[in-house]
Amino acid sequence: DRIPLVYTRYNLVHSQMTERLAIRTRDREIPAAFFDDFGPIEDIAFAVREARFLNSDGSTRLEIYWTAPVAKFASANARLNNLDGKQPFDFLIEFTVAEYDDRNRRTVHRVMRKRIDGVTSDSDGMLFPQVFTIERLQVGRRLALEWDVRTLSHEEGELLHSQVGMALRRLDSLSTLADDRRLLEMSDLKPILVNDETGEQGPVYPGSVLTPQVRLGLEFEIYHLRFGGDDRTRYTISYELQRESDPAFKTRARQVAGSQTITSSTDYSGASATESETIVLDLSDWTEPGRMRILVRLRDENSGQEVTRSLDYELALVD
Repeated sequence: DRIPLVYTRYNLVHSQMTERLAIRTRDREIPAAFFDDFGPIEDIAFAVREARFLNSDGSTRLEIYWTAPVAKFASANARLNNLDGKQPFDFLIEFTVAEYDDRNRRTVHRVMRKRIDGVTSDSDGMLFPQVFTIERLQVGRRLALEWDVRTLSHEEGELLHSQVGMALRRLDSLSTLADDRRLLEMSDLKPILVNDETGEQGPVYPGSVLTPQVRLGLEFEIYHLRFGGDDRTRYTISYELQRESDPAFKTRARQVAGSQTITSSTDYSGASATESETIVLDLSDWTEPGRMRILVRLRDENSGQEVTRSLDYELALVD
């Protein structure tokens, strides 16, 4: 049997329409890619952390903290464009957040831009930590994060490779905090730097590496505390530092990584069902590098409920 001509034409038109739709979807979902003779762009090591908080209306707020070593921008620009890395340049960071639902449909697309001026390959330190907030986080959402670093300043009329670096990160299986006053709830831990001399709280610290010299503070919020017979809340906050030493620093006779645990707890009482707390960690006595986990346990003494939050770090030594 022969295939009817009208059916063949239908399939051809349908295939062309499907292809056009796929092209439009690709152009909308995937950032533009550049291919030239300058070589590959740099994979910049952006540091990122996130923390969830419960708003007064019961919705969950997600805060994303990020930073990057600014000297890498200048080094990448110098390599790609055959320039002197000590020559100052201005850069623009485009931070893109795409949000996907449980059916893999993109529902939100946000862009945050940050300009940095006068960066050289000798520039010290990190970009001042940036904060990006997503209100009313939905259950089951996934986030795709992308950072694109572009050169802004250059000689007039001179062709430069504008995009010099990028980074990608995914946040999967995001969940919301419990909006039920019968259930004890706690925000995630927000790591901050603390001034060693004055104790003053500084900026958020998105990094994953700590040194014994760093004074790390952990900010968090407590929700739905129960009141006792005296109309007071009573709760205990315990923190535990679990460190696993790097096996590379052990002798052949002890290839299994050693471990060390430090614990501390404090009792509190208050007159509010919601509290904000900050604990400061002292790592000065830790003399060996390795992996470290920080656990913070909250116990409501009136209800007996408990909640635990944790953060993971690498402990490094500085000469």
